[in-house]
Amino acid sequence: MDTTKQAKIPIVVFSKLEDLKPGTSSWLSARKQVCDALEEHSYFVARLSEEVCLELHNRIFSALDDLFDFPKESREKNMSEKPFRGHYSDNVAIDSVGIDDATSLEEALNFAKIFWPNGNDRFSEIVNSYGKFMTGLDQTVTRMIFDYYGVEKYKCDSHIKSMEYVLKFTRYKLESDHHHLQKKEQPYVAIGEHEDLSFTTIIHDNDVNGLEIKTKDGKWIVFDGSPSSFLVMASDALQLWSNDRIKPCTHRVVLRENKVRYSLLLLTYNKGIICVPEELIDEEHSLRYKPLNHPEYVALQYRDTKTRLCLKSFCVCSACPAANRTLPVAAPLQQEELSFIVADSSSKLHMRRSSRQKDQAKSSPTRILMQNNRRAKEVDKMSVYIYTIKNMMELDED
Repeated sequence: MDTTKQAKIPIVVFSKLEDLKPGTSSWLSARKQVCDALEEHSYFVARLSEEVCLELHNRIFSALDDLFDFPKESREKNMSEKPFRGHYSDNVAIDSVGIDDATSLEEALNFAKIFWPNGNDRFSEIVNSYGKFMTGLDQTVTRMIFDYYGVEKYKCDSHIKSMEYVLKFTRYKLESDHHHLQKKEQPYVAIGEHEDLSFTTIIHDNDVNGLEIKTKDGKWIVFDGSPSSFLVMASDALQLWSNDRIKPCTHRVVLRENKVRYSLLLLTYNKGIICVPEELIDEEHSLRYKPLNHPEYVALQYRDTKTRLCLKSFCVCSACPAANRTLPVAAPLQQEELSFIVADSSSKLHMRRSSRQKDQAKSSPTRILMQNNRRAKEVDKMSVYIYTIKNMMELDED
Protein backbone atom coordinates (compact mmCIF):
# COMPACT_ATOMS: atom_id res chain seq x y z
CA MET A 1 0.00 0.00 0.00
CA ASP A 2 1.74 3.09 -1.31
CA THR A 3 1.75 5.70 1.44
CA THR A 4 4.19 8.52 2.04
CA LYS A 5 4.84 11.12 4.70
CA GLN A 6 7.09 13.15 2.42
CA ALA A 7 4.39 15.34 0.91
CA LYS A 8 3.38 18.11 3.29
CA ILE A 9 -0.15 19.09 4.20
CA PRO A 10 -0.54 22.89 4.00
CA ILE A 11 -0.72 24.52 7.43
CA VAL A 12 -2.56 27.74 8.25
CA VAL A 13 -1.55 29.22 11.60
CA PHE A 14 -4.51 30.77 13.38
CA SER A 15 -4.23 33.09 16.33
CA LYS A 16 -6.99 32.87 18.91
CA LEU A 17 -10.27 32.61 17.00
CA GLU A 18 -11.78 35.56 18.86
CA ASP A 19 -8.86 37.71 17.70
CA LEU A 20 -9.46 37.01 14.00
CA LYS A 21 -11.53 39.98 12.86
CA PRO A 22 -12.63 40.46 9.22
CA GLY A 23 -10.60 43.14 7.48
CA THR A 24 -7.56 42.91 9.75
CA SER A 25 -4.18 41.95 8.32
CA SER A 26 -4.19 38.62 10.18
CA TRP A 27 -7.65 37.84 8.80
CA LEU A 28 -6.72 38.70 5.21
CA SER A 29 -3.53 36.64 5.40
CA ALA A 30 -5.24 33.58 6.88
CA ARG A 31 -8.18 33.95 4.49
CA LYS A 32 -5.92 33.78 1.43
CA GLN A 33 -3.99 30.80 2.80
CA VAL A 34 -7.20 28.93 3.57
CA CYS A 35 -8.72 29.39 0.12
CA ASP A 36 -5.47 28.81 -1.76
CA ALA A 37 -5.07 25.51 0.12
CA LEU A 38 -8.66 24.45 -0.53
CA GLU A 39 -8.45 25.25 -4.24
CA GLU A 40 -5.07 23.58 -4.69
CA HIS A 41 -5.35 20.62 -2.30
CA SER A 42 -8.95 20.40 -0.95
CA TYR A 43 -7.62 20.38 2.64
CA PHE A 44 -5.36 22.13 5.14
CA VAL A 45 -4.35 21.92 8.78
CA ALA A 46 -5.60 24.71 11.04
CA ARG A 47 -2.87 25.15 13.64
CA LEU A 48 -4.10 26.87 16.78
CA SER A 49 -2.38 28.00 19.93
CA GLU A 50 -0.98 25.11 21.97
CA GLU A 51 -1.93 27.04 25.08
CA VAL A 52 -5.55 27.15 23.97
CA CYS A 53 -5.81 23.58 22.71
CA LEU A 54 -3.82 21.40 25.10
CA GLU A 55 -6.28 21.41 28.00
CA LEU A 56 -9.23 21.03 25.63
CA HIS A 57 -7.48 18.11 23.90
CA ASN A 58 -6.69 16.31 27.15
CA ARG A 59 -10.18 16.74 28.57
CA ILE A 60 -12.07 15.51 25.50
CA PHE A 61 -9.89 12.45 24.89
CA SER A 62 -10.10 11.54 28.57
CA ALA A 63 -13.88 11.76 28.23
CA LEU A 64 -13.70 9.40 25.24
CA ASP A 65 -11.92 6.82 27.39
CA ASP A 66 -14.92 6.93 29.74
CA LEU A 67 -17.38 6.74 26.84
CA PHE A 68 -15.82 3.73 25.15
CA ASP A 69 -15.38 1.87 28.45
CA PHE A 70 -19.09 1.10 28.18
CA PRO A 71 -20.07 -2.06 26.28
CA LYS A 72 -20.92 -1.70 22.62
CA GLU A 73 -24.56 -2.49 23.41
CA SER A 74 -24.79 0.83 25.28
CA ARG A 75 -23.45 2.81 22.32
CA GLU A 76 -25.92 1.07 20.00
CA LYS A 77 -28.66 2.95 21.86
CA ASN A 78 -27.35 6.16 20.28
CA MET A 79 -29.92 6.30 17.45
CA SER A 80 -31.06 9.05 15.11
CA GLU A 81 -33.68 9.38 12.40
CA LYS A 82 -31.22 11.46 10.38
CA PRO A 83 -28.51 9.82 8.25
CA PHE A 84 -24.94 9.47 9.55
CA ARG A 85 -25.81 10.72 13.03
CA GLY A 86 -26.20 7.81 15.47
CA HIS A 87 -24.16 4.72 16.26
CA TYR A 88 -22.08 3.28 13.41
CA SER A 89 -19.95 0.12 13.33
CA ASP A 90 -19.35 -1.16 9.82
CA ASN A 91 -16.51 -3.58 10.65
CA VAL A 92 -14.52 -5.08 13.52
CA ALA A 93 -12.29 -2.03 13.87
CA ILE A 94 -14.65 0.94 13.95
CA ASP A 95 -17.13 2.07 16.61
CA SER A 96 -18.71 5.51 16.32
CA VAL A 97 -21.40 7.56 18.07
CA GLY A 98 -22.54 11.14 17.59
CA ILE A 99 -24.39 14.23 18.79
CA ASP A 100 -26.77 15.91 16.37
CA ASP A 101 -26.14 19.48 17.51
CA ALA A 102 -22.60 20.12 18.69
CA THR A 103 -23.47 23.50 20.22
CA SER A 104 -26.45 22.40 22.32
CA LEU A 105 -25.92 21.67 26.01
CA GLU A 106 -29.29 19.91 26.08
CA GLU A 107 -28.11 17.52 23.34
CA ALA A 108 -24.94 16.80 25.33
CA LEU A 109 -26.95 16.13 28.49
CA ASN A 110 -29.32 13.78 26.65
CA PHE A 111 -26.40 12.00 25.02
CA ALA A 112 -24.76 11.43 28.42
CA LYS A 113 -27.97 9.87 29.79
CA ILE A 114 -27.63 7.05 27.27
CA PHE A 115 -24.65 5.87 29.31
CA TRP A 116 -25.26 7.40 32.74
CA PRO A 117 -29.01 7.20 33.50
CA ASN A 118 -28.68 9.92 36.15
CA GLY A 119 -26.61 12.06 33.82
CA ASN A 120 -22.97 13.11 33.93
CA ASP A 121 -22.63 16.88 34.12
CA ARG A 122 -18.85 16.85 33.83
CA PHE A 123 -18.90 14.75 30.66
CA SER A 124 -21.70 16.87 29.17
CA GLU A 125 -19.85 20.12 29.89
CA ILE A 126 -16.64 18.82 28.27
CA VAL A 127 -18.46 17.63 25.17
CA ASN A 128 -20.46 20.85 24.86
CA SER A 129 -17.37 23.05 25.28
CA TYR A 130 -15.52 21.04 22.67
CA GLY A 131 -18.48 21.13 20.28
CA LYS A 132 -18.71 24.92 20.54
CA PHE A 133 -14.97 25.23 19.95
CA MET A 134 -15.06 23.07 16.81
CA THR A 135 -18.17 24.87 15.55
CA GLY A 136 -16.47 28.24 16.09
CA LEU A 137 -13.48 27.07 14.05
CA ASP A 138 -15.72 25.86 11.24
CA GLN A 139 -17.70 29.10 11.15
CA THR A 140 -14.48 31.12 11.02
CA VAL A 141 -13.27 29.10 8.03
CA THR A 142 -16.68 29.43 6.37
CA ARG A 143 -16.69 33.21 6.78
CA MET A 144 -13.21 33.37 5.29
CA ILE A 145 -14.36 31.39 2.24
CA PHE A 146 -17.41 33.59 1.66
CA ASP A 147 -15.35 36.74 2.22
CA TYR A 148 -12.56 35.62 -0.13
CA TYR A 149 -14.96 35.06 -3.03
CA GLY A 150 -16.79 38.32 -2.45
CA VAL A 151 -20.08 36.77 -1.36
CA GLU A 152 -22.11 39.24 0.67
CA LYS A 153 -22.03 38.92 4.46
CA TYR A 154 -25.77 38.49 4.87
CA LYS A 155 -25.59 35.41 2.63
CA CYS A 156 -22.89 33.96 4.86
CA ASP A 157 -24.95 34.68 7.97
CA SER A 158 -27.95 32.95 6.38
CA HIS A 159 -25.80 29.98 5.37
CA ILE A 160 -24.43 29.52 8.90
CA LYS A 161 -27.90 29.72 10.44
CA SER A 162 -29.08 26.97 8.09
CA MET A 163 -26.27 24.56 9.01
CA GLU A 164 -26.36 21.55 11.32
CA TYR A 165 -23.14 20.76 13.18
CA VAL A 166 -22.80 17.03 13.86
CA LEU A 167 -20.10 15.92 16.30
CA LYS A 168 -18.90 12.31 15.91
CA PHE A 169 -16.76 10.33 18.38
CA THR A 170 -14.98 7.40 16.74
CA ARG A 171 -12.74 4.68 18.10
CA TYR A 172 -10.60 2.46 15.87
CA LYS A 173 -9.18 -0.65 17.45
CA LEU A 174 -7.92 -4.06 16.29
CA GLU A 175 -7.41 -6.92 18.68
CA SER A 176 -3.79 -8.01 19.10
CA ASP A 177 -4.46 -11.37 17.43
CA HIS A 178 -6.09 -9.83 14.35
CA HIS A 179 -4.46 -11.35 11.28
CA HIS A 180 -3.81 -7.97 9.64
CA LEU A 181 -1.53 -7.03 12.52
CA GLN A 182 0.45 -10.25 12.19
CA LYS A 183 1.62 -9.12 8.74
CA LYS A 184 2.88 -5.56 8.67
CA GLU A 185 2.73 -5.51 4.87
CA GLN A 186 -1.06 -5.93 5.10
CA PRO A 187 -2.47 -2.99 7.08
CA TYR A 188 -6.19 -2.95 7.80
CA VAL A 189 -8.35 -0.52 5.82
CA ALA A 190 -10.98 0.50 8.36
CA ILE A 191 -12.66 2.98 5.99
CA GLY A 192 -12.00 2.88 2.26
CA GLU A 193 -11.31 5.92 0.13
CA HIS A 194 -14.23 8.31 -0.13
CA GLU A 195 -15.32 11.94 -0.07
CA ASP A 196 -17.71 13.24 2.58
CA LEU A 197 -21.27 14.32 1.76
CA SER A 198 -21.12 17.31 4.11
CA PHE A 199 -20.18 20.93 3.35
CA THR A 200 -16.96 20.74 5.36
CA THR A 201 -15.42 18.23 7.75
CA ILE A 202 -12.99 18.99 10.57
CA ILE A 203 -10.99 16.13 12.11
CA HIS A 204 -9.05 16.11 15.37
CA ASP A 205 -7.15 12.94 16.32
CA ASN A 206 -5.18 11.57 19.25
CA ASP A 207 -1.52 10.67 18.72
CA VAL A 208 -2.23 7.45 16.77
CA ASN A 209 -2.05 7.86 13.00
CA GLY A 210 -4.50 6.31 10.59
CA LEU A 211 -6.09 9.06 8.50
CA GLU A 212 -4.62 9.25 4.99
CA ILE A 213 -5.32 11.85 2.31
CA LYS A 214 -5.09 11.37 -1.44
CA THR A 215 -3.09 13.98 -3.36
CA LYS A 216 -3.83 15.17 -6.88
CA ASP A 217 -1.13 12.87 -8.26
CA GLY A 218 -2.73 9.84 -6.62
CA LYS A 219 -0.37 9.41 -3.66
CA TRP A 220 -1.51 8.88 -0.09
CA ILE A 221 -0.13 11.05 2.70
CA VAL A 222 -0.52 10.51 6.43
CA PHE A 223 -2.05 13.12 8.69
CA ASP A 224 0.00 13.45 11.88
CA GLY A 225 -2.37 14.63 14.58
CA SER A 226 -1.42 16.84 17.51
CA PRO A 227 -3.35 18.69 20.25
CA SER A 228 -3.27 21.94 18.25
CA SER A 229 -3.80 20.50 14.73
CA PHE A 230 -7.25 20.33 13.13
CA LEU A 231 -7.57 18.94 9.61
CA VAL A 232 -10.13 20.90 7.56
CA MET A 233 -11.45 19.10 4.47
CA ALA A 234 -13.71 20.25 1.67
CA SER A 235 -16.70 18.00 0.99
CA ASP A 236 -19.28 17.48 -1.75
CA ALA A 237 -21.57 20.40 -0.88
CA LEU A 238 -18.66 22.87 -0.89
CA GLN A 239 -17.72 21.70 -4.37
CA LEU A 240 -21.20 22.64 -5.57
CA TRP A 241 -21.32 25.95 -3.67
CA SER A 242 -17.92 26.98 -5.09
CA ASN A 243 -19.03 26.12 -8.62
CA ASP A 244 -16.18 23.58 -8.93
CA ARG A 245 -13.43 25.91 -7.71
CA ILE A 246 -12.94 23.65 -4.69
CA LYS A 247 -12.99 19.85 -5.00
CA PRO A 248 -13.83 17.43 -2.17
CA CYS A 249 -10.99 15.75 -0.29
CA THR A 250 -10.51 12.02 -0.90
CA HIS A 251 -9.41 10.23 2.25
CA ARG A 252 -9.39 6.87 4.04
CA VAL A 253 -8.50 5.32 7.41
CA VAL A 254 -5.78 2.64 7.53
CA LEU A 255 -4.71 0.92 10.75
CA ARG A 256 -1.07 -0.15 10.92
CA GLU A 257 -0.50 -0.73 14.64
CA ASN A 258 -2.19 -2.27 17.64
CA LYS A 259 -3.15 0.96 19.38
CA VAL A 260 -6.48 2.61 20.10
CA ARG A 261 -7.07 5.49 17.70
CA TYR A 262 -9.62 8.15 18.62
CA SER A 263 -10.96 10.57 16.06
CA LEU A 264 -13.31 13.51 16.56
CA LEU A 265 -15.20 14.81 13.54
CA LEU A 266 -17.35 17.86 13.02
CA LEU A 267 -19.51 17.45 9.91
CA THR A 268 -21.67 20.29 8.61
CA TYR A 269 -24.94 19.73 6.76
CA ASN A 270 -27.34 22.30 5.37
CA LYS A 271 -30.93 21.96 6.55
CA GLY A 272 -32.27 22.91 3.12
CA ILE A 273 -31.06 24.06 -0.29
CA ILE A 274 -27.50 25.01 -1.31
CA CYS A 275 -27.07 27.13 -4.43
CA VAL A 276 -24.08 28.48 -6.31
CA PRO A 277 -23.87 32.19 -5.34
CA GLU A 278 -24.18 34.62 -8.24
CA GLU A 279 -20.80 36.05 -7.24
CA LEU A 280 -19.17 32.75 -8.26
CA ILE A 281 -20.64 32.68 -11.77
CA ASP A 282 -18.67 34.46 -14.51
CA GLU A 283 -17.29 33.93 -18.01
CA GLU A 284 -14.58 31.61 -16.75
CA HIS A 285 -16.91 29.76 -14.39
CA SER A 286 -20.30 29.20 -15.98
CA LEU A 287 -23.04 27.76 -13.75
CA ARG A 288 -22.18 24.10 -13.16
CA TYR A 289 -24.91 22.95 -10.77
CA LYS A 290 -28.58 23.18 -10.05
CA PRO A 291 -29.59 23.92 -6.43
CA LEU A 292 -28.83 21.01 -4.10
CA ASN A 293 -31.36 19.71 -1.62
CA HIS A 294 -28.71 18.72 0.89
CA PRO A 295 -30.83 16.56 3.26
CA GLU A 296 -32.26 14.65 0.30
CA TYR A 297 -28.83 14.15 -1.26
CA VAL A 298 -27.48 12.71 1.99
CA ALA A 299 -30.56 10.57 2.70
CA LEU A 300 -30.53 8.91 -0.72
CA GLN A 301 -27.00 7.67 -0.11
CA TYR A 302 -27.39 6.56 3.49
CA ARG A 303 -28.49 2.97 3.12
CA ASP A 304 -26.22 1.73 0.34
CA THR A 305 -22.91 3.59 0.12
CA LYS A 306 -21.59 1.05 -2.40
CA THR A 307 -23.89 2.48 -5.06
CA ARG A 308 -23.28 6.11 -4.18
CA LEU A 309 -24.93 8.71 -6.39
CA CYS A 310 -22.39 11.14 -7.86
CA LEU A 311 -22.90 14.85 -7.14
CA LYS A 312 -22.70 15.67 -10.84
CA SER A 313 -25.36 13.04 -11.62
CA PHE A 314 -27.57 14.46 -8.88
CA CYS A 315 -27.71 18.14 -9.74
CA VAL A 316 -25.40 19.05 -12.63
CA CYS A 317 -26.60 22.03 -14.67
CA SER A 318 -27.33 21.31 -18.35
CA ALA A 319 -25.13 24.30 -19.32
CA CYS A 320 -22.13 22.58 -17.77
CA PRO A 321 -19.91 20.46 -20.06
CA ALA A 322 -20.25 17.62 -17.52
CA ALA A 323 -23.92 17.38 -18.47
CA ASN A 324 -22.86 15.90 -21.81
CA ARG A 325 -21.90 12.71 -20.07
CA THR A 326 -22.71 9.15 -21.07
CA LEU A 327 -25.87 8.11 -19.27
CA PRO A 328 -25.62 4.94 -17.20
CA VAL A 329 -27.81 2.84 -19.54
CA ALA A 330 -27.08 0.45 -22.39
CA ALA A 331 -28.65 2.71 -25.00
CA PRO A 332 -30.13 6.24 -25.03
CA LEU A 333 -33.66 6.29 -23.64
CA GLN A 334 -36.46 8.37 -25.10
CA GLN A 335 -38.55 10.66 -22.91
CA GLU A 336 -41.51 8.27 -23.13
CA GLU A 337 -39.34 5.38 -21.94
CA LEU A 338 -37.99 7.41 -19.03
CA SER A 339 -41.54 8.37 -18.03
CA PHE A 340 -42.60 4.74 -18.09
CA ILE A 341 -39.64 3.70 -15.91
CA VAL A 342 -40.44 6.38 -13.32
CA ALA A 343 -44.16 5.53 -13.27
CA ASP A 344 -43.52 1.79 -13.04
CA SER A 345 -40.83 2.14 -10.36
CA SER A 346 -42.89 4.61 -8.34
CA SER A 347 -45.81 2.18 -8.40
CA LYS A 348 -43.60 -0.65 -7.12
CA LEU A 349 -42.18 1.63 -4.44
CA HIS A 350 -45.70 2.55 -3.28
CA MET A 351 -46.69 -1.14 -3.23
CA ARG A 352 -43.65 -2.03 -1.10
CA ARG A 353 -44.40 0.74 1.39
CA SER A 354 -48.09 -0.30 1.58
CA SER A 355 -47.09 -3.91 2.13
CA ARG A 356 -44.75 -2.91 4.95
CA GLN A 357 -47.51 -0.95 6.69
CA LYS A 358 -49.94 -3.90 6.46
CA ASP A 359 -47.37 -6.33 7.85
CA GLN A 360 -46.59 -4.04 10.76
CA ALA A 361 -50.24 -4.06 11.80
CA LYS A 362 -50.04 -7.80 12.55
CA SER A 363 -46.39 -8.30 13.49
CA SER A 364 -44.49 -8.40 16.76
CA PRO A 365 -42.09 -5.51 17.56
CA THR A 366 -39.05 -7.74 16.89
CA ARG A 367 -40.40 -8.89 13.54
CA ILE A 368 -41.26 -5.29 12.60
CA LEU A 369 -37.67 -4.19 13.27
CA MET A 370 -36.25 -7.02 11.12
CA GLN A 371 -38.69 -6.30 8.30
CA ASN A 372 -37.99 -2.57 8.42
CA ASN A 373 -34.22 -3.05 8.18
CA ARG A 374 -34.54 -5.36 5.18
CA ARG A 375 -37.22 -3.43 3.32
CA ALA A 376 -35.69 -0.02 4.03
CA LYS A 377 -32.65 -1.05 2.01
CA GLU A 378 -34.86 -2.22 -0.89
CA VAL A 379 -37.01 0.93 -0.80
CA ASP A 380 -34.02 3.28 -0.57
CA LYS A 381 -32.30 1.61 -3.54
CA MET A 382 -35.52 2.05 -5.52
CA SER A 383 -35.71 5.71 -4.42
CA VAL A 384 -32.17 6.39 -5.64
CA TYR A 385 -33.04 4.73 -8.98
CA ILE A 386 -36.20 6.79 -9.41
CA TYR A 387 -34.46 10.04 -8.46
CA THR A 388 -31.63 9.38 -10.93
CA ILE A 389 -34.04 8.74 -13.78
CA LYS A 390 -36.08 11.84 -12.92
CA ASN A 391 -32.90 13.90 -12.86
CA MET A 392 -31.95 12.59 -16.30
CA MET A 393 -35.39 13.62 -17.58
CA GLU A 394 -34.93 17.14 -16.18
CA LEU A 395 -31.54 17.49 -17.86
CA ASP A 396 -33.04 16.45 -21.20
CA GLU A 397 -35.77 19.08 -20.83
CA ASP A 398 -33.31 21.94 -20.10
